[in-house]
Amino acid sequence: MSRKERSALAKMAGLIATRGYVAAAGFTTSVLWANAFSPDTYGKYQVVIAASAIVASFCLTGLNDSALISAAKNKDGNLTAILRWRLAASFVGALVLCGWGVLRYGTTDGEMTGAFLVSALLFVPLQLQPIWQAFTNGKGKFRLLTAGQVALATAGVTGVGTFVLCGWTSPSMLPWVMFASLGLTAAVGLVLQRGLRMMVDNAERDPAIVIYGHHVTAAMLLGWVFSSDRLIVGEALSSSDVAVLAVALVLPNQVKVFFTAFEQVFLPKMTEAGSVAQAWEYIRPRFARLATAYSLLGVVGFVVLPIVIPAFFSDRYVQAVPYSRWLWLSLCLSSPFTFLASILNSQRDKRFLYIKNLANPAITLTLFLILIPAWGVAGAVVARIINHVLLVFLHVGYFAHAVARSRSRVPGDQASGP
Repeated sequence: MSRKERSALAKMAGLIATRGYVAAAGFTTSVLWANAFSPDTYGKYQVVIAASAIVASFCLTGLNDSALISAAKNKDGNLTAILRWRLAASFVGALVLCGWGVLRYGTTDGEMTGAFLVSALLFVPLQLQPIWQAFTNGKGKFRLLTAGQVALATAGVTGVGTFVLCGWTSPSMLPWVMFASLGLTAAVGLVLQRGLRMMVDNAERDPAIVIYGHHVTAAMLLGWVFSSDRLIVGEALSSSDVAVLAVALVLPNQVKVFFTAFEQVFLPKMTEAGSVAQAWEYIRPRFARLATAYSLLGVVGFVVLPIVIPAFFSDRYVQAVPYSRWLWLSLCLSSPFTFLASILNSQRDKRFLYIKNLANPAITLTLFLILIPAWGVAGAVVARIINHVLLVFLHVGYFAHAVARSRSRVPGDQASGP
């Protein structure tokens, strides 16, 4: 094994270890919320987080991609414009979140109103964190990236853990726990943000990259759909049912965390590639190993989750076990194909952006609205699994078309397809 290969393996191992820590911190936070607080309080917390995610999806999230591409292509002058756009959009988002809490809960639920106001207060600094992460990743500064992710994860669990250790777990403490957890995370994020300018190596700009970020935003305007199931469950059923759905999602969501670790390793090279076909040639030798690893992870999780969930969560959440098993398995089996989407996004394929991020969420929202009122929490789970299957077909079919189209523009490229 060459020195370069050993360095790449060490880098990947470090990132996986870091994401493992982030996953463990997130899991611990969920365990603390679910076990120390009542299901109703935990469910309310999840509703606020879902509402924040929905508002965030309208706050020019596509500029995260612009930050990554700008850093990878040494167009550091784009950063100023990206930050200005993001700050302005996030400020408006904070006002919307504030209004949401006051208008929906102002006269009926003081704790929920307070929780929404806290989320609004900290919304702007929290929305800057993805810019820092994307730009740092694009620059290939993996040590700084992993250190920052560890600090952010530690801040979140520390805030909740402090309240649990002190026994401050009554329903009235909901806004204050959120203020501690989100506030510490925002504070760490601001410290990291201050170091962002030190990574700027030049003042070169490429407005087309920023414009592409706006295309990504437009294409992802329905991204809020994937947080809406908790809101629909809360309105159709109860906050306690939202808590059950949240527990069912806790461990499957960690699959996405590990996917991010792999993606962070591969994204700079995929972004630097001159075409979809070239990016595929880079990822292709690794794809089979990734698929095998995720498949094994899916089978192992399907077997052990009925043991793990009761060990960490109280009997109040036993009904979440079968939901979690099937979500875990479907996510593991579908995750490798998401690397194909990462290539298409890194190569700025606008057609794919709009097809995936408009059609797929529209179908998923329709499934939520039909299945949740009919089947409750099970309906939300079935809708998510159907979404995973549809995405596999979309990623494979469109990617094959994109590779063929890319090679037709590069005569002499005889590499094999996916």
